[in-house]
Amino acid sequence: MAEGKRERTLPACCLRHPCRRLRPVNSNGHSRHEWVRQDAKPGTLEACAPIFLCPTESLFCIVCVLNPKPFTTTHPMSAHWCRLAILTDEVSQELDDVLRFAAEFQLDGIEVRSLFGRAFKDLTRDDLTLIAKKSRDAGLAIAGAASPVFKCNLDAPDEIAAHVELFKHSVEAAHVLGTDIVRVFAFLRRSHPATNDDLKRAASHFPKLLDIVRGTGIRIGIENEASCVVGNGAETAEFWKHLPVSPQFGVVWDPCNCLYLEGTNDPIRDDFPAVAEHVVHVHVKDAAREGTKSALKCVELGKGSIDFPGHIRDLKSRGYRGWITLETHWRSIPLDDAIQHLPAGYSFSANAEPASRICMATLQRWAAEA
Repeated sequence: MAEGKRERTLPACCLRHPCRRLRPVNSNGHSRHEWVRQDAKPGTLEACAPIFLCPTESLFCIVCVLNPKPFTTTHPMSAHWCRLAILTDEVSQELDDVLRFAAEFQLDGIEVRSLFGRAFKDLTRDDLTLIAKKSRDAGLAIAGAASPVFKCNLDAPDEIAAHVELFKHSVEAAHVLGTDIVRVFAFLRRSHPATNDDLKRAASHFPKLLDIVRGTGIRIGIENEASCVVGNGAETAEFWKHLPVSPQFGVVWDPCNCLYLEGTNDPIRDDFPAVAEHVVHVHVKDAAREGTKSALKCVELGKGSIDFPGHIRDLKSRGYRGWITLETHWRSIPLDDAIQHLPAGYSFSANAEPASRICMATLQRWAAEA
């Protein structure tokens, strides 16, 4: 029996710990699982409590037997109305760990960013084929290809040309992975707020991308990103006026990214209505502003400035039926700024899984209650 399935046979009281980890152990002919709580104080009972497996494959956690408490399940009923995923490097750089996580949380898919210590742009065809096969075998879809396309200088023709070539590679990667969305950006920010001229100039490069995907089923998902020209709802709406009309353009909406810009705007009340009709994909993470200052660090989902429960209810009521991908970014051991803002590789994924367990449990609850 797979480890994830064993974990779901735990008594309900054992499911109250969102960051538990089961570790199989064989001792003196008896099979058992050790349960390590990532947030428990080392050396305490809860940190090292074993889960015993009897011959009938019933699991018993000694902590829950000795100290029963009210519980909430980590895996609520599937939301059905949307599809849930997680960015790969918000769990691990190891594909098997990502697939185990997705299976345990009964996700619909994974979104590919960095894996195997390599950024998305550096993944080989063999890497992509392996990701596609193993995901398919696990019953998981690929929610998107998180490329870094057009996260470059608007005044650098050579960089732009290189990124157009990178987009071609990303489209090929999307075909191998079996996903229909390639995430891109809209050039590095030069002022806040972005000028109309910068927004118009940024948009002028997107017909090149549209020509590349024309006649295919691939959509170009343009993410609002604070470090880029298109960072909030108002900038996205103005930028959209300068794009060719095409169903192959859509917004990858990240409300948290709006908080990384100074201002008084509320991402849900002020920014989202300006882009709602164009949203084809959603990223979820959380942060908090201090007054009007830009946010500095991500926080645990639900502890920041964004009304995510209300936002998710609104998405459902508007008829959104696409992907909602967790992009945790928060860590119990904080990431330094350079690593947080350039997500890729082993340093970024260090300590990612315990934080993503907590945040995914929260996101699943919100989606189920919407």
